Amino acid sequence: MYLGYDPKGKEFKVLCMTASLRYGVRDNTHRVLTLGPGKRFWRPVEPKFSLVKKRNIIGDICINGVLYFGAWFEQYSTIVCFDVGSEKFRFIYTNEDHEDSYFIPGNLTLFNYKGKLALQEDSSQDGLMFWVLEDAETHEWSKHIYELSALEKDMIRYTMFVGMTGTGEFVWSSSYNGPPHSLYLTFYNLESGTFRKVNIQGFQHRFTSIQTCLDYVEDVKWLM
Repeated sequence: MYLGYDPKGKEFKVLCMTASLRYGVRDNTHRVLTLGPGKRFWRPVEPKFSLVKKRNIIGDICINGVLYFGAWFEQYSTIVCFDVGSEKFRFIYTNEDHEDSYFIPGNLTLFNYKGKLALQEDSSQDGLMFWVLEDAETHEWSKHIYELSALEKDMIRYTMFVGMTGTGEFVWSSSYNGPPHSLYLTFYNLESGTFRKVNIQGFQHRFTSIQTCLDYVEDVKWLM
C-alpha cells in the first residue's frame, strides 16, 4: 500500500496492490482511494498485470506527483511509476550498472535527489555512490561518486541510508547492527563536504527496526 500526492489536483491518494509470491501466477489487482471530505470508495485501476514486489530495493517515494517503487515485471527488475493524478502506470528499466546490485538484499535505496528519482548503492567501497534518473522516457541515468576518507566511512558504519533532505544533506540512521541503546542520525553536506552527527535520547532497549522520515512537517489536517 502506497501514499501519494497529486500537486495539480491537490489530492492525496492511496494505491493498494495485491502481490504475487511468484511471477506470472496471476494478475495483480490495483485499487485507488482518494483521501478527503465526501464519500470515499476504492476504485479499480487498469490495466491488470502480474507484478512481484522487489525486496532488494528499499523504500517507495512520491516525487512531483509520481509514486516510485521497485518490482519484478515481465521477468525484469524495474521501477514502477504510478502517476497519482492520471492514475496511469509506466515502468523504468535499470541499466546494466544496476543489475548486479539487484541481487543483494537491501542494496539499493530510492530517494529524492533535488527533485529527481535516485538510487543509492550501500555496497560501494569508494564511499557514497548513487544514480540519478535524468530522463524517464529514455531511461537515462547519471552516476555520481563521492569518495570518503577512512574517518568519514567510519561515521556511517553500522548505519542505513535514508535519503536526502530538502536542504541538500544526505542522511543515515543507526541500524540494529550498531551499539545497543544507541540511536543517532548522520548528515553529510555535499557542498561543504562535512559530516555531523545527532544523537537521539530516550531509547532504553536495543531496537530492531527503525524507519526515518525526512522533511516531516506536523499537520493536524484530517485527511479521512
